[in-house]
Amino acid sequence: APQGAVPVTPATTWGIRGLPEAAAEPGYDDLLRQCVASARVIVAADAGYALVADEDGNLTVRGTAGISPAALLRSAPSVTTVPFLVEGRVTGVLAVAAMLPGRFGDSDVQRLQQLADSMAPVLERSRLAELEQARRARIAVLAEASELLSGPLDADVVVATAGQVVVPRLAEWCALLIAGPDGDLRVAAARHADDAARDAL
Repeated sequence: APQGAVPVTPATTWGIRGLPEAAAEPGYDDLLRQCVASARVIVAADAGYALVADEDGNLTVRGTAGISPAALLRSAPSVTTVPFLVEGRVTGVLAVAAMLPGRFGDSDVQRLQQLADSMAPVLERSRLAELEQARRARIAVLAEASELLSGPLDADVVVATAGQVVVPRLAEWCALLIAGPDGDLRVAAARHADDAARDAL
């Protein structure tokens, strides 16, 4: 394998099998970054990246390696892409780019597709688990907010509740800004998952 290559066997690279029981399974972004880094190495590309669908179905760049995709795609003479396929459905695109023209051949495309095919089901399971976790967190937040706001209310209670139900389940921090009599926004409340960082808000 090329020097510095990231191993691409499922057991050793992606942590699906063979890890100690106490080890945490890598999250979706970690898996995607590892996949992109491996793609870049196995074809000696200057950059690697993945395009995956967000919750609204729009393709966005997630997981990059090497030169910034935004900078490289404007002038890269060599770009090749392969799909992530799960049960015949495209779930994303794995891409590599290089500054030299004609850098990638059929063998490179085959290697990339093999990597994409081996990782697509793993990535899709992780992505769906991430979406389900986010959905459950939103439901829990709404339930708690409804309970906290079911009694008599005043402005201070509403302000305090906003941060309490959001942090840390939906975000690391949040701030509630309220317009004053002059129309300028002021921070009415701020909450951070790390108490030491709260003053910085």
